[in-house]
Amino acid sequence: MEELQRQVDGLALSNDVLFLGERHDIPALLMQSDIFVHSCIQDNQPFSVMEAQIAGLPACVSNAGGLPEMVEHGRTGLVSPIKDPVSLTQHLHQLLEDERLRKQLGRNASAWGEEHWSLDRMVGRLLELYRQVIG
Repeated sequence: MEELQRQVDGLALSNDVLFLGERHDIPALLMQSDIFVHSCIQDNQPFSVMEAQIAGLPACVSNAGGLPEMVEHGRTGLVSPIKDPVSLTQHLHQLLEDERLRKQLGRNASAWGEEHWSLDRMVGRLLELYRQVIG
């Protein structure tokens, strides 16, 4: 974290970048957000993407691991190649400039999140798995 703070300071971005540390109010923070960004080089099925979708946020993610299965490009968010800052920047610019697209992707993300990640849905899938194993 200290190295990241030094980079931010070195780029004179201290007024634009905040490191919030450990938080316990993620749903409230997501509700104040317009876009969710998860640009990583390796990740399988991060809870942060699930939380963002349920909150109705369009996501800008990399195509690392299982992210392309979680975020459908052009439907629930935008997917960039790993380590491609130009593509990520273009996607962010597109969502920031096109409110209609941003809101549509957010609505789609919310529906996708409720269908795949809601507690009721996950419990139902777990019960079905138990029935198959027992049954």
